[in-house]
Amino acid sequence: MGKLKDIKSFRVVGCSGEPTSTYISHIYHLRAKLYTRFRLEDIKLPPYDTFMRESLRKEDMKVLESDWWITFEYKKKVYRLTLKRGACWDGASVPTGLVHGNVAKHTQRANIPSIVHDYLFCSRSLSFDDANNIFSGLLRWQGMNRGALAQYMIGVRSRKGRRIFIDGNPEAHWLPPFCELSIIQELKEEK
Repeated sequence: MGKLKDIKSFRVVGCSGEPTSTYISHIYHLRAKLYTRFRLEDIKLPPYDTFMRESLRKEDMKVLESDWWITFEYKKKVYRLTLKRGACWDGASVPTGLVHGNVAKHTQRANIPSIVHDYLFCSRSLSFDDANNIFSGLLRWQGMNRGALAQYMIGVRSRKGRRIFIDGNPEAHWLPPFCELSIIQELKEEK
């Protein structure tokens, strides 16, 4: 299948709505309050110093305030991704020079695509191309205009994006312990 055909095979089957999240403050005492609040519920957030990566800005980190899920079809399989309260992510991967107008790390139209992509990317549950195709499909599902969509895709399909995917260590990443991806149905090929 070609890239566009793969992207067109994507569709959202169901979703629990917009993820409820809050920023993880870069200010110590505010961050400590947030961590304490989660700890009182027996949710251990990843240590703030583990949010490290060459182009990762810690002030972009968000944490889910409640469980969230999405079910989607892609390449004749139906997947369900569940993220638990406490899952952390840094928003869409947008090169700094492209952040302007309706292109930003966290926007209404980019939140769902970015959290799904972050999990697929860091867990390596699917290939580099499949994770990016699903990101593209989600941006389209959210009604992202073509110009903004192209700018988002530059970030995830870049050489740097590929290097982050290849060099990443799913066991050391902060997101996989809070997430579960499963195939809930395999669809038959149409004749």
